[in-house]
Amino acid sequence: PGEVFRGRDASRQLMRRWLRGSPDGEVEVRRVAATADGATVEYEGHGTHTSGTLGAVSDNGQGITAVAPKVRILACKFIRSTGTGSDADAIECFNYIVALKQRGVNIRVTNNSWGALRGQFFPAALKNAVDAAGAAGIVNVFAAGNDGVNIDNIPHDPASFTSPSIVSVAASTRLAPAGRAGSSNFGSRW
Repeated sequence: PGEVFRGRDASRQLMRRWLRGSPDGEVEVRRVAATADGATVEYEGHGTHTSGTLGAVSDNGQGITAVAPKVRILACKFIRSTGTGSDADAIECFNYIVALKQRGVNIRVTNNSWGALRGQFFPAALKNAVDAAGAAGIVNVFAAGNDGVNIDNIPHDPASFTSPSIVSVAASTRLAPAGRAGSSNFGSRW
């Protein structure tokens, strides 16, 4: 676990085309979860889409403008092709991000479009890892989830953690009436 890949697979080529990566044009992908194929590709396309929204190269005739065109992006992959991942692998990603921050890498925000409704047990180790990132000065943005439930009553972790570094984001719609998408989770604090 924790190998850093600098290959030229399809996801990397797409990301290099649209994103400003490290100074040498690379976008680092850290694979934490053991996958059968050992791939660093992003299976669903959501992370690539989100990264493109944040950091796509603008003014290049490709028809897209980024929110933060000078951002540098580091991906820490722990979700498998099945769409699942473990708390232990997510924790390893947060530990890696915090270690980079402590070595002087200017990491300000993590973006996390993952999570699940809380099961029987509270994931204390995962919350501790998120809190460690927050203590290092990193803001952690989490998807509120798409179960259509009030996460004050039915927690969706990690978005439901009561951590000062977390910003939980609900899905919205631009269709009339504009507002929260019906499938999006919600809560009084979100």
